[in-house]
Amino acid sequence: RTARVLTTLLDDLIALARLESGREQRRVAPFDAVTAVRDVYDTFVATAAQRGLRFTWSAPERLPVQGDAVKVARIAQNLIVNALKY
Repeated sequence: RTARVLTTLLDDLIALARLESGREQRRVAPFDAVTAVRDVYDTFVATAAQRGLRFTWSAPERLPVQGDAVKVARIAQNLIVNALKY
């Protein structure tokens, strides 16, 4: 799990560098936002429990959207990491 989180953080740094250089591209396609965010939640639920935090999930069964699934997952991950940190 830690390796996966570190890999994601490195990917985020690379994406930031691309964004700043004007080379970042979006891949807009249909996806289920619930699935994307649920995967991020599943990654951090154990970390929250270890820190004595209650980390709950409530969402509709599906939420079909158009967008960049990878970037949505990164945003969710960054929000959760910040919440756990502070």
